[in-house]
Amino acid sequence: MPANLMITPREGLGNGVVGSGGTPRLLGCVDDGEWVALVFSDVEGRHPATPWRADELNRVRNALEVRACALTGVYAGLAGFFADSARRPPPQGIPTVRAFQQAQADALLPWLAQRLA
Repeated sequence: MPANLMITPREGLGNGVVGSGGTPRLLGCVDDGEWVALVFSDVEGRHPATPWRADELNRVRNALEVRACALTGVYAGLAGFFADSARRPPPQGIPTVRAFQQAQADALLPWLAQRLA
């Protein structure tokens, strides 16, 4: 299993992103070498009415704002990781990875600057 797939569930649990604030808890994962399946707990609730009602839309907006606040630190860490990694020479056999990492940093940094202003 690639290292990034192995750490993602643990990072999410460790950062309180998964399994808190009405989000499902990660119960486990299975990797058969080709596919990765993540198993999450059920979250109580119901789907919003269609078309959305103003009270439901406001609840969703508030929940997304709370989630964005919780994720700001995670995204700051990722931006730093990508910016730092992009400065290094590319690993053998992956010549475009540093350009990809720079593109990720370039996408995250303006969002963070606006978010933290």
